[in-house]
Amino acid sequence: MTEADRPLKQIDPYCINCWSGPRCCSTSLMYSFAQRNDTQVLDEPLYASYLKITGAQRPYRDLVLSAQEADAHKVAAHILGPRNKPVLYAKHIAKHKVGLDQSLWQGAQHVVGV
Repeated sequence: MTEADRPLKQIDPYCINCWSGPRCCSTSLMYSFAQRNDTQVLDEPLYASYLKITGAQRPYRDLVLSAQEADAHKVAAHILGPRNKPVLYAKHIAKHKVGLDQSLWQGAQHVVGV
């Protein structure tokens, strides 16, 4: 079976991933979603993975690595997995996608914030 023959995953219309650059309107949009009672919000959940993979040095690197999951595949599984609220909104910085497989791309909605 080739990749083209495989059935597409069911897309979760209530799992919204916003991809943007830093210092963009995406933070305001995230705060808007956070006001909804039916929505769980994740702020840059792939940041620790990005720091671990790239070795990027930031003043708060150790704090981020201790507070967040650093395995991109586990983060994607969490985003696509069961949740306590019907809607999930995840704000991402586009360069943090390093190390991701196709699972997150195929199982959720994606928007690009500019």
